[in-house]
Amino acid sequence: MRRRFQGFTLVELLVVIAIIGVLVGLLLPAVQAAREAARRMSCGNNLKQIGLAFQNYHDTYQTFPPSYVNLGGPEVRWGWGTMVLPFIEQQPLYDLIDPAKWGTNGGAAVHTPSPTNGLQTIIPSYRCPSDAGLGPNQLNPNFNAGGQKQGPSNYVVSEGVAAYNTSNHDAHNMAAITDGTSNTMLVAERDTFKQAGAVWPGRSRSTSSVGFRSVWRPNTEGVDVWNNPTCIRYVVSSEHPGGVQAVFCDGSVHFLAETIEAGEAPASQGCGNSGNLIDAFFPTNNFVYQKLYNMQDGQPVTIP
Repeated sequence: MRRRFQGFTLVELLVVIAIIGVLVGLLLPAVQAAREAARRMSCGNNLKQIGLAFQNYHDTYQTFPPSYVNLGGPEVRWGWGTMVLPFIEQQPLYDLIDPAKWGTNGGAAVHTPSPTNGLQTIIPSYRCPSDAGLGPNQLNPNFNAGGQKQGPSNYVVSEGVAAYNTSNHDAHNMAAITDGTSNTMLVAERDTFKQAGAVWPGRSRSTSSVGFRSVWRPNTEGVDVWNNPTCIRYVVSSEHPGGVQAVFCDGSVHFLAETIEAGEAPASQGCGNSGNLIDAFFPTNNFVYQKLYNMQDGQPVTIP
């Protein structure tokens, strides 16, 4: 008596493989979306911690930290990322680099022993998980401050709140934010690849390495981020689909869509300066994004 063996025919096997392929194709986007949602939440937590660090700094010194200081001598170009280190549980790193003694711009202000290793530290609180970014040994010249490579960051401070090129450690305090702390941006994201990124120790080639300005809407891209006459490098950007996250002066974190109402600076204009920067480009200041940047224009607006 002949025994019959049960099994798949070739056609049945191909059908099963096709069904599995379809299911994987349907599930993969959902898995990727879930992973991005987790990364975005982690990024938001980073911003939340940075916002809390700014508030603790304010409680201690009665002012927010500046974008960066320009004191001359050894204490030159240290940025807000260094100043708030003690408030994000990085006191040992702060003590290692000793900003009261050394500068960030290489030979001009840094003498032996140089805190090179400390400046290249990767700080998780300053990195967005959605941005693969660049490591300290792969930084291009745009991250280089007078020969001193610096650790990358994905977060930049509003130069409308944290004054740059200040001659002391002061910026603005809470009382100066007359439009309301819940209506004023403080720190936002900067994508490493799109906009040349940022660094946490202090100013590098440009103030854009530590700060942002609102002359362009979020995620605006340019052909040449460093020489573009419209100063594309100053925009906020991220790897999150559809926009960027920002922490406001009250410590709340919000998502700013790429479609937010915003003016765009004409190509003939330069980058301007901090403080009343926006007034030079948009005298009427009628755009939501610019209002969120300006801390005292008398036109408070809530997040759309």
